[in-house]
Amino acid sequence: MKQKIFKNWLIIIFVALIAIIPATPLKAERAIDVAREKGFKLEEKYQPAGSIITEINTGQILWQENANKLLPPASMSKLMTLLLAYEAIGAGKFNINTVVAANKKHLDISSRHSLSNNKILPGASYTVSELIDLIIVPSSAAATYMLADLIEPNPDKYAALLNEKATALGMTNTTYYNATIGVINKY
Repeated sequence: MKQKIFKNWLIIIFVALIAIIPATPLKAERAIDVAREKGFKLEEKYQPAGSIITEINTGQILWQENANKLLPPASMSKLMTLLLAYEAIGAGKFNINTVVAANKKHLDISSRHSLSNNKILPGASYTVSELIDLIIVPSSAAATYMLADLIEPNPDKYAALLNEKATALGMTNTTYYNATIGVINKY
């Protein structure tokens, strides 16, 4: 569990680097070296398989490593649910204070130890804001499904929404099967 939490914080640190790195191309060989140059003491095992750092205002690529390597998206798939949730909030479908009650499906998912999760108790409910936090920090599969079910309760239609959004974003090699599973298709 400590390693999962540290991995999530590592991702946050790399994202935070975007804000503090000057807008000039970097010379580092590996992502972990970029972090180390900024004073972060990271063990070798936290070297990511691929990374990209862009200038936040222009999108200029400042540094990349294995940027075109096909990698399984793992919990990054959950970010698409966050995007769809923010779009639904913007469209007035619900707001960050909307309360979502956990159902039997969510309780079942939360009890699966093979998934990144949080424990949900019978009768529990969460605001959309709390679900977003649970998706971002502990990478909760149960919270992701709770938010996905709020957006579109039909799982087949929800997968179609994910794939439509991926296509609209130019993610031509990605296929989503549900709120937590997406795959990068080989060329």
